Amino acid sequence: MLLKRLFRDEKGAAGIFMLLFLFMVILGFSAIVVDAGMLYTSRRQMVTAADAGALAGAREMEKTMGVTDALVLAGIKSEAIRIAKETAISNGAEGVPFVEIKKMNITLENGSSDYRDVIVVSPQKNDSLFFARLLGFNNQDVSASAVATWGYVKKTAGGHILPIYLTRESYEVGRDYLHSEKITVNGVEYPNNTGYIYLDPAWNGQNVINSALAGNSSKITMFIDQEFEGKPGQANSLIGSVEDRMKKANSLPSQLERERFMYGLIPIADFVRSQGNTLYFEIKEFAVYEILDIIVDGSKNNKDAVGSEHALLGPNYTSLGSGNARSYPITPEGVDYPKGTILGRMTGEVRQLEVIIVSGDQLFNPVEPDAAKYSKLVK
Repeated sequence: MLLKRLFRDEKGAAGIFMLLFLFMVILGFSAIVVDAGMLYTSRRQMVTAADAGALAGAREMEKTMGVTDALVLAGIKSEAIRIAKETAISNGAEGVPFVEIKKMNITLENGSSDYRDVIVVSPQKNDSLFFARLLGFNNQDVSASAVATWGYVKKTAGGHILPIYLTRESYEVGRDYLHSEKITVNGVEYPNNTGYIYLDPAWNGQNVINSALAGNSSKITMFIDQEFEGKPGQANSLIGSVEDRMKKANSLPSQLERERFMYGLIPIADFVRSQGNTLYFEIKEFAVYEILDIIVDGSKNNKDAVGSEHALLGPNYTSLGSGNARSYPITPEGVDYPKGTILGRMTGEVRQLEVIIVSGDQLFNPVEPDAAKYSKLVK
């Protein structure tokens, strides 16, 4: 009887030890699941903070391009570092993140490397653990790092491209309209200095052009020194496509989204040759144009031009609404606004374009002060 009791007691003790062991396993597993989930969330927060800080700093560093004065450069860099730190903190970084502007090699799309200026933002935080404390782990550092660069747009492969070109002769800083007037090249008069871009075989047909004008993202690649065929614009087709873009923009929830949807990349080109009535141009720079309105009924014989009822004008970049189209008198120079004239403004911002980083684009020396610039994460 005594032996049976001892055997039974040992089995009970073993069962208790087994339960304790299982409890510790479950507790350890819970510690891993709960604390790992918390650390994963913190890691994503640090990645977001790093990306936001690097992009904000890179956008400020765009101002350094073309600047040679050492004091001015130092001031811009100092401001870029400050902005990067503040942006990272506002996006979840704890304490002051490490920010550095330096040169480093980055891998380009074609597999080659480019030694260029970048900004590096590395935020971190220290998380207190919960269940893992029972296993002797009290805290864990969480960090992330992001690298961004900047440059002039020399190549793009999609995004909001406007398939409309300007010649360098017709490009004017601060101008607020794109004409469809005639131009003279080598003594020969041609229609439409603001025509359509035909990148054969990429631009193949009016439907592709209309789709891009309407704000649909394009897959077309455009780059500096690329040659294209210029085609005369068709006012009615142009008006319909631009008004479609306005309607889509008006459906977006915020002022910033509506405004940026109306941006488009425009090539500034030089005439290179003609073949019959066909003109060929070569892209030399890019500019970003923001469409504000389009003339649906041109001005002539002292009659005011009429803009679109869908134009996104007024306070907070809101639609004027049906029946509230604006009138535009003849320009001070006495030039009419022809039907199909686009009204807007040049801007250096590039935010909705698929820019491809090209070697040397930070050292590019554009002629026009409004040449398009970009900022982009590279790591």
